Order: sequence, then structure tokens, then C-alpha cells
Amino acid sequence: MNKSKPKLGKIIGATISTPNLDETIKPYIEIFKYKILSKNNVTPELTNLWNTEAHINASTAILSPENRNFPWIRFIQSKEVTEYKAMTTYGWHSLEINVKKVDEIPSMLKDSSFKIIGEPHQLGMSKSIRAMQVEGLAKEIIYLTEIPSDGSLPHLPSAETFIDQIFIVPLGSHNMDETREWYINNFPNITKGLEARDINMPLISNALKIDPNTKSSICTIRLPNKSSIEIDDYPDGAHKRPVHPNSLPPGISSVSFEVDSLDKVSIPFISKPSKISDDPYNGAKVGVIIGNASERIELIEIK
Repeated sequence: MNKSKPKLGKIIGATISTPNLDETIKPYIEIFKYKILSKNNVTPELTNLWNTEAHINASTAILSPENRNFPWIRFIQSKEVTEYKAMTTYGWHSLEINVKKVDEIPSMLKDSSFKIIGEPHQLGMSKSIRAMQVEGLAKEIIYLTEIPSDGSLPHLPSAETFIDQIFIVPLGSHNMDETREWYINNFPNITKGLEARDINMPLISNALKIDPNTKSSICTIRLPNKSSIEIDDYPDGAHKRPVHPNSLPPGISSVSFEVDSLDKVSIPFISKPSKISDDPYNGAKVGVIIGNASERIELIEIK
């Protein structure tokens, strides 16, 4: 391993931009049983870090699973980007959360703001995994995935609570192979995971309104702590995500990862890394970079 390059660690959290903060977080609290870690306003030091002056003093809420404080999900009140449609643009498009008894979840969502876009089904890449997908009010896509608890998939975490934690962050890319190499070259401690080529991806085809038999490819990169980055090779028709000036991208805006040293990061930061006193950083040094697929990556230095 190249000791001069940084080590990318586990998923610390994710940020979602929403035009209706209170209604968006409601099902996470009432159905997922997530707890509120903090409710506050975005400070100037954070908007300076993000280069997003449009979010100064915006309302924010940070939630986490009932049994842990990480990975958290941060929601930020933002102006709606009306032309944005989930799973049609490059960048982070979903959060995958491990659950128990996924077949019991649809009935729990009946009167919620979550729209079911994929009923519980066996995943094509692994017949022992069942999953479903929902879309929230912020046009965020959430995969709810049941991992067997028999130890047959030791690289994946089984849920400790009924709806537990983020363990995979899916990313839409213009070129899966190129994006995977970008991560592995810049963070050589991470390793290749699964790969499947020329498969149907109906959720993406439906979102793009293209032939449902369109073939695409998918791969994963394994991170520490049984977490992964999933890279989806988006077909023709996908495009760059529309964003308001000086603002975070709509939907899944960014993903936050642990890193051992910001000084070792060779990718240009969008602003000078700095120690952030706001929740959930608690004085940690933070830097933000843009990835190969236009995704925002927040690196939190934890030594």
C-alpha cells in the first residue's frame, strides 16, 4: 500500500437537501425510529467549507439510527430544484440501509410520504439478499436491504435494529470503470468488490424513460467496517445534476467519509480544509472534494 496516499475509512454520514425539512424527516423518525441528534442552522463556517453561501442560516436536522450516532443523515432546508429527477443524473443517487424483515416494511409505509418504487425482491447480484426501494419527499432514494444473519455474507452487516444504518452509498457514473479506478488510485487502501456487467437496471431505466431492457453495469468498492461504494454505469440519457447557484446539489447532496489525513489528499479541495465546531463534526478537520462522477465527497479527518 502507498503510505503517502490517504486511507479512506467508513461512511460517517450523508447530506440530503430538501424543500420541506419537517415533512421529509417525519417518516425517518416515526417509521425508521431514527433519533434526532441535533436541530440547528447552517453556520457561515460550514457554508464557507461547502462554497454554498445560499445555505447560510438554513434549518438543518441530523438524524441517526436508534442504536448508534453514526452514520448520520443530515437534512438541510433548501430551495427546490424543480427540474431534478431522481436517478437520472450523475452523482450520489441513493442511500442503502440494512433492515430486518424487509417484507414487513411496505405496510408500514402506507400513510407516509415515502413512495415505494421497488417492492421487496431478491437482488440479482445475490439471491440471499432481499431489498426494496422508496423515494422520499426530497427525491432521495432509499434502498432497504435485508442481509442474512447467518454469516454467509461476512463482508456485509446484518441489521441490529429493525431499520438500522447506511452501509452502501450508490453513485451514478458516466463511466463505471473510470470512476472505480479514480477511487482506488486516490485511496489505495480500498479494494474492488462485486461486479456485474450487461444487466437490467429497471429503476434507472424507468427514471430515464428508456427501454427497460437497456443493459448497464454495476460494481462495488469495499470500505472498512463492512461498508461500500456502489458505482452504477448510467446509460445514455443521464446528465449532470442541475444545481442552484452557491448551493448543494438536490437529493443526496454529499456523502461524508472518515479519512486518516487530509494532508495526504492530492485532489484539489473546493475550499481550504478547516476545523468545524458545528454538529456533527465536534471540532474535527474537514475538507470537501469533487469525485470523478461529479459527486461531493466530504472527508472528515479522524486520527
